[in-house]
Amino acid sequence: LLFEERCLDNKRSFRNDQAEYLTERLARAGTILPIPAVPHEQLVRRASKRRHPFNEHGSGYRDALIWESVCDLASVGPIVFLTQNSRDFGISTELYEDLQADLIERGVPSGHVVLESTLARIIESISPADEVVRAETELALNGDDGLVRLAENMTDSLSYGEGLPYVPGHGQLPELFGEYVAEAVWNLSAVHVSQAHPVDEDSYLISGSLRANARVYSIVSGAEWDLVPDRERKLMEVDESDGEDLTVISYQPVLVTFEAIFTPPSDIADVDVLKIEPDAVESKSA
Repeated sequence: LLFEERCLDNKRSFRNDQAEYLTERLARAGTILPIPAVPHEQLVRRASKRRHPFNEHGSGYRDALIWESVCDLASVGPIVFLTQNSRDFGISTELYEDLQADLIERGVPSGHVVLESTLARIIESISPADEVVRAETELALNGDDGLVRLAENMTDSLSYGEGLPYVPGHGQLPELFGEYVAEAVWNLSAVHVSQAHPVDEDSYLISGSLRANARVYSIVSGAEWDLVPDRERKLMEVDESDGEDLTVISYQPVLVTFEAIFTPPSDIADVDVLKIEPDAVESKSA
């Protein structure tokens, strides 16, 4: 109960200062670009033709503005385009053909834009991994203090980002609902650090995985909940405080993939939770 109250309190406070937090982090990361001066009619035509980054439904206005900024930057010189929504712009590290055509039309070689979905791959390409630091970091994060700090940072990260989509394993949760979201993790264990790359004189970008428990929820209507069999309802808790909709909650064993900045001997910051998925081993043992 205390853990849940902390999560809810954190979520409320994080929502209040989310804009300030994100602006500060972006400012530390680099320059915040202005909205590109692209005619609205041009974007409307692009959407009507379902040309990337617009999808088959014509959605993608914000992605289109981002892409205009990418094109402007690439006209000056080669760039790495880092986005966790890389599938909106290409497959793996290769841009969609119509986006490559955009660059060529502007006199920019398509190779001037390299698409990446994780910072770790970028750092890996320019900075060699440090095996000694990797092993020391893994040992530190598996200690009691390391696990507590990591759990707090991960819950903060998830709260700022409104959680991450969660796809249950077969038979793990009712399949009736739309999207499940994982919004908090605790009981961390078995931290594995796969890589540690220096980013400055003191700090390292680390990537890794761990086991944990996660609070998973979905928002459904009362009518949808009525259709759930009793045996499956036992897997969930219900919060009826959100008007006509219900928040159904479950606690699941999960595997978490993450990146973070680690400064020896024990400081960890800027934790980015990349993926939360069912822990098949723990689910079977349970």
